[in-house]
Amino acid sequence: VESDLAKALVKPKNWKTQGSAFYGRSDMAADYYDEYIFDKLTFSDINRPDAPFVIINSTDIDTGARIPFTRSAFDLLCADLASYPLSRAVMASAAVPGAATPITLKSYAGKCGYQVPAWVGDAMADDRDRMGSLRAEELMSYLDGSIDWLHLVDGGISDNLGLRAFYTVFSMQDSPKAVFRQYGHEDVRYVLIISVNAAVTPKRTWSQSAELPSAAAVLVGMNDVMMRRYAADTVRVVQDSYDKWTSAVSTPERPVGYQFVEVTFDDLPNAQERAYFNDLPTSLELEDEQVDRLIAVGRKLLRDAPEFQHFLSAFRVAR
Repeated sequence: VESDLAKALVKPKNWKTQGSAFYGRSDMAADYYDEYIFDKLTFSDINRPDAPFVIINSTDIDTGARIPFTRSAFDLLCADLASYPLSRAVMASAAVPGAATPITLKSYAGKCGYQVPAWVGDAMADDRDRMGSLRAEELMSYLDGSIDWLHLVDGGISDNLGLRAFYTVFSMQDSPKAVFRQYGHEDVRYVLIISVNAAVTPKRTWSQSAELPSAAAVLVGMNDVMMRRYAADTVRVVQDSYDKWTSAVSTPERPVGYQFVEVTFDDLPNAQERAYFNDLPTSLELEDEQVDRLIAVGRKLLRDAPEFQHFLSAFRVAR
């Protein structure tokens, strides 16, 4: 994939489009994905009763808001999710600023009779729920008619682990019971969240030299630090919230359990193995051995995690 996209960039027939203000590298990549990977599938093709509920995240570079490709978000924009290509959503979710161009999405917000959910007013009036009020303010910013186009980039900027989507789903409802009922799990007995954190920590030698790091190296380093700190805060918020929500739906006769598992290279006990995975590039093109080792280590980290073992034991007892 990476080789094909690189070759497409240097083909003369693509030079004209690359100079366009309305068609960028990400549009070209999305077209490639549409033809060779997703076979022109749209969101209507994955909206089946037996299918998992998939949330693909992006970030509006103008407002900084997390924009998920979900029915509720597209209702706000008065747009049609069902006909939207999966390829463009996937490209938007991975469009790292600088390396890729934004994916644009037309907004018709405020022109289709959209009803503002009740939770928005409650969140904006509650000074204690800072995350909820911020989300409410973001939503309202689209309804005044001043935003005609969204320029969407990597979802990791607003939600690097994708976990805040879970928080938002529950915080938008008056009761966690209503959410479990909405997703067909009114009789839930145990909630398990597995967060696969593929962040790497490549070894840097800055501290061994008085030489100034390059501007590019400083930018990458700052991004890594910010992402890690933001991810740690997100994990804490989600854990605390789910502890509260599962407790709210528990009864003495029918307790509801909750377990959070984070799969991360940091938990590898072997220093050499940890160094190997931390040095892997973030790339669309890896060697076969690298892919095999990644699959194997992900499986091992999950199965060895004490929290996952606790879940398996508790789930067997609950059944």
